[in-house]
Amino acid sequence: MDWEILDLEIKNWLKAAITEVKTLFAGERILYDYVFSSSDSMRESCFSEISRNGAMTLFQFREHISKSKKKSEKIFRMLNLCIRIADLWQDIETIFSIEWTNIVITQALSSLQSLGEAVRAMLYNFEAMIPKNLLKSSAQGGGVHSLTRYVLKYLIILSNYSGVLSDINVEWPMTGQSSLHESYRVSLTSKNSDMQPITTTFAWLIHILLCKLDGKAEHYKEAPLSYLFLTNNLNYIIRKVRTSNHQFILGEEWISKHEAKEKHYMVRYEHLGWSKVVLVLPEDSNSEISILEAKNCFKRFDSAFQVALRTQS
Repeated sequence: MDWEILDLEIKNWLKAAITEVKTLFAGERILYDYVFSSSDSMRESCFSEISRNGAMTLFQFREHISKSKKKSEKIFRMLNLCIRIADLWQDIETIFSIEWTNIVITQALSSLQSLGEAVRAMLYNFEAMIPKNLLKSSAQGGGVHSLTRYVLKYLIILSNYSGVLSDINVEWPMTGQSSLHESYRVSLTSKNSDMQPITTTFAWLIHILLCKLDGKAEHYKEAPLSYLFLTNNLNYIIRKVRTSNHQFILGEEWISKHEAKEKHYMVRYEHLGWSKVVLVLPEDSNSEISILEAKNCFKRFDSAFQVALRTQS
């Protein structure tokens, strides 16, 4: 099924599911419990006859999900479906609790499991996309790269689903998991045994982005620009983490660690980019110098400043 058609069906399903479960099926159950209160077998048989096929159809979208392409952008629709089923789960178990309609609960659970598998596959595809980014050109002037903006936008939206992602248990192992990821996960959990799988997952995805940015920094011919690029991109990541749910998911320790890394990049940029400019200034700023010495100092400063400016533009 084409994604456009499936997407429209998902939107319609999200709107209709609450009404169908909480009003139609719940109302039918109440009605048959009242009308056939004297006969359990008659009540269950009639309710099953009138509701089972419709309920099965309502939750029978596993095949469509399994056949659709697992593009990472589709993950939010899948998560919305998971949330809707989870919100309705208590009603589903109550309404279809009788033996004749238990198959509806089984069908809903099967669809929920399929959604979880689709979400994990989409996250894996998103992870694989980051190192495969083919844009060789770095951001002009050491600015924030488009890949950084895209990944952070995706992760920030995804962080709003941290609850359902934890229920799905999005932590790998998954097909194609690398030993590098496993060693990274072990290094995180060894420092904090209570760390949640969702935390290690988000930390890993940002770690992959940072590794990719390290590679892109090497495209600059001048070392100062490389460090400026790393500083700006890491600063952007930290700011986005601090102003989103990621500050609670990743925690203050993660933020402090990367702020220290950002400071290191900045110090390296200042040293490589501007140390020669600073060296032309008098060592003792309070000492008196002649007008001629001052003019020569300004000339040397201007020359060094222009050289530094050209190498960083």
